[in-house]
Amino acid sequence: MSGELTVRDLQTLLADSCQLRWANPNQQTGADNHLRGSALGAMPVPMAGYLNLIHPPQVQVIGSAELSFLEQGSDSELNLLGELATSDTAVVIMADNLQLPEPMQQTLQQADIALLATELPGHKLLYRLRHFLGEALAPQKTMHGVMLEILGIGVLITGISGIGKSELALELINRGH
Repeated sequence: MSGELTVRDLQTLLADSCQLRWANPNQQTGADNHLRGSALGAMPVPMAGYLNLIHPPQVQVIGSAELSFLEQGSDSELNLLGELATSDTAVVIMADNLQLPEPMQQTLQQADIALLATELPGHKLLYRLRHFLGEALAPQKTMHGVMLEILGIGVLITGISGIGKSELALELINRGH
């Protein structure tokens, strides 16, 4: 089962280490959007990356190069941001202490996409985000078991609690394994 957290959780947990804050503290649109890890066996969804509408990540980072592209002034750039509404994007993060122009902020607000900001450069932010999200949303499974080496091969003995896994492992150790 994969983990899950909200954009609000992301902002709270990374407020110190990534200086992550709401771009507009009075406007926390999309705060309850969920970030989800990929299910086992499913096609992996990119978790975090620079502005990408072809393979949109759940966390889109906009640095100075992306902002320059968006600020070219044509309506097509607003349409590009509008396309985020049909993707899995939950949050856009402005790196390098940049600000998204007001019309673009309104486009994200209408699409219920959260907008965060940080002083970190985009590459440092992405490094930390990918590590954090990989840990927080990684599929996890808890099981009872005992691990030992038999003839140079690692063996994991699993089973329900109390069935005798440790007893079997001790017997194998007594026999020289």
